[in-house]
Amino acid sequence: KVMPDAHRSLECALPEQQSDCRSQKRMWQSEVALPDDTGGWQDHLNLQDDSFPSVESVEADFAQFDEFKQAKLLADYLNGLEELHPEMWSNLSIEEKEEVFQRIERQFSEVARRPEMKIEIEELSPGIHGFIDWRGKRIVINACLLSSDTPDDLRTSVKTLIHEGRHAYQLSNVVIKRTEPNIERFKAWTTNLQTGYKNAAQFGFQAYYMQPIEVDARTFSENVVSQLKLGERSSLV
Repeated sequence: KVMPDAHRSLECALPEQQSDCRSQKRMWQSEVALPDDTGGWQDHLNLQDDSFPSVESVEADFAQFDEFKQAKLLADYLNGLEELHPEMWSNLSIEEKEEVFQRIERQFSEVARRPEMKIEIEELSPGIHGFIDWRGKRIVINACLLSSDTPDDLRTSVKTLIHEGRHAYQLSNVVIKRTEPNIERFKAWTTNLQTGYKNAAQFGFQAYYMQPIEVDARTFSENVVSQLKLGERSSLV
């Protein structure tokens, strides 16, 4: 059952990951906006043991959703996109870059078997890379990143897209249908949202940074980006 809410994730750079389109040093932060009826929404997040398939069933039916297999398939697709070579990327218009990112998101959604999000490019506050709006079924990327032609900003924009796409996979599992084969990871995501998302402003950076859905999205996106080669001419990593 799809819940009528929005999930909003705002990314800012870690100190060692500053890119040329930002003048301020900002911490990488995310934020989830739950609906007004938070308690009612959380009631839908069922953690009863009988709601989980057996380990054997998951291994048989959900092997395709293994995180390393997803990451490898996605990285292979990205490595095959000529548009992501910095030399070609710098010659694309913002509209063309947006179209490339939509193709990447379409491929990610097919690999993860989740709804496709619409990619939108917007002017966001300094330091904010992008966010996912689950209710609006969209991922927004900061136009600043796509206006820049530096390899660091190309890397950051791709990583942001994958990070937010992983959040879409998490939310699809929690609010639509479980496909994640790792039962402990799925429970951690559900508990994270059931007990309340911890934003950095209210709970502090460490509490935000170490919560399960952020650790997972960060780890997954770093795994994908670490595999990018993009030919012999250059690399995103």
